[in-house]
Amino acid sequence: MKPTTRRQRRLMKRFSDPSYSLLEEGWRKQKRIYIWLIVLMNLFMFFTGFVFLIFYYQIKRSYLYAKELSDEGNAKKLLEVARLGGAFGNQSFGMYSRMFSIYALVDLKNLEVARILQDRLHELRFYSKMIKKPYRYPLEVLAVKLDYSTPEQLISKLDGLEVTQEETIPITKVYFVKKIPKGTQCMVSSLPLDIEEDDIVACPFCGNMAQREHLSGWLAANNHCPVCRRTIKIVDCPIVKIS
Repeated sequence: MKPTTRRQRRLMKRFSDPSYSLLEEGWRKQKRIYIWLIVLMNLFMFFTGFVFLIFYYQIKRSYLYAKELSDEGNAKKLLEVARLGGAFGNQSFGMYSRMFSIYALVDLKNLEVARILQDRLHELRFYSKMIKKPYRYPLEVLAVKLDYSTPEQLISKLDGLEVTQEETIPITKVYFVKKIPKGTQCMVSSLPLDIEEDDIVACPFCGNMAQREHLSGWLAANNHCPVCRRTIKIVDCPIVKIS
């Protein structure tokens, strides 16, 4: 039979060769497809693994920093890091810095971290137990380390201590200072404070300053100083004036 079309002539020329094998051709096609898939998958895995490696080293840095502060007993700096960002935070790596700082403070049996954890749990009060677990679990560990049966007993004891402290610290209406150091920031907004332009008030316990408007807004949603976490009201905060 003679081929009548170009396609038929091409097929006849190719398939009439005694050495041609459809089996081998089928195998070559599949082999080519899967070799390319393997190459592409390995490239994908390489770049994915590289991304995870970057995450790993960033997280490790957060851990080593918290461990260094813990070994030095630097609870003040650990508390600063632990307070950043709220319950959810806003940076993935910052989240690990906060988490490791909280763990380090628990290991140091620091009472103030209990208040931070309580505040975070309050922020998450409408969320599921799974969402609360990263803050509930350290609080449970801290309670055990401090010989309390439950986290609630620990918080109750902490509330009692704060009431005693508040009763013994005198509160004044005006806080006189010689000057405000250059670069002093509002403890709520982190904006620079200007004694001539701003209505400045101070926490009666730790002395940190803020613009009255910003601190009033903070206390409308929270009942404590953003730095020392003591319970305060805006009327308790003395006005800052130059002596």
